[in-house]
Amino acid sequence: MTRTVDKLLAYEAETCRIQLQQIQEDLKEFEKKYGIASTTFYQNFQNGNTDDRMDYVEWASLIQMAYNLEERLSWG
Repeated sequence: MTRTVDKLLAYEAETCRIQLQQIQEDLKEFEKKYGIASTTFYQNFQNGNTDDRMDYVEWASLIQMAYNLEERLSWG
């Protein structure tokens, strides 16, 4: 039983790492396109210092997804 749980946890962790890597690549594209770091953008977005264009909403969503995945991976 323990072995099965360990395998499931390892699979989940690997899946999270792959998803996080893909999201980080997408974030780099946004950073390149707009010329600012994601952390700076996200602070501005949360403070209402950006407009609501779809790119910004998507960028903010990707950042939140990355934070969530990083948090999940830190539990292991």
